[in-house]
Amino acid sequence: MRALGRDYLGALALVDPRRTALQIARETLGSGAIVHLAAHTNVDLKRPWQSRLLLGDPGQSGAYLPVSSISRLRLQAQLCVLASCRSLGTTGLDNLSLAGIAPAWLMAGVPTVVATQWNVDDRATAEFMRRFYVALARGGAVGAALQQAQREMRAIPEWSAPRYWAGFVVLGDPGTKVTLARR
Repeated sequence: MRALGRDYLGALALVDPRRTALQIARETLGSGAIVHLAAHTNVDLKRPWQSRLLLGDPGQSGAYLPVSSISRLRLQAQLCVLASCRSLGTTGLDNLSLAGIAPAWLMAGVPTVVATQWNVDDRATAEFMRRFYVALARGGAVGAALQQAQREMRAIPEWSAPRYWAGFVVLGDPGTKVTLARR
């Protein structure tokens, strides 16, 4: 998160803010072209509408942003990146369910969401995201940038195992392009 805020103009990195998850969502998420969340995911497979993201101190009231709140947001962002474990939010056989964390961002008006299908490694995800944003900043569409980051990770012996890169998927429009300017 800090690296994204440092490397790209207009990027706002909130790390451990002292507000509730809903306050963060209402006050800051609507102002950018990209919403990037590196958060813990709490997926409820039996009641996916109760799944949620941890955005604050788990010991404080209001630390979680539930799917029900996400889906009611009205965002102008073109892309939401959920760099967290199992952020796709469902494990349905068809993987087409619109219940869960990632699809809630589509309901909030974001046309393209990058999510994960399983638990991801923090270090590998940080490296993957760095490569993804470099490809996106070069003018690539989200789907192409995701594929580029996957190819690059696969070529590095330390990160070549599929568990480090294959779980990232695009929901919505993979052709979305977002202008990013490096500092």
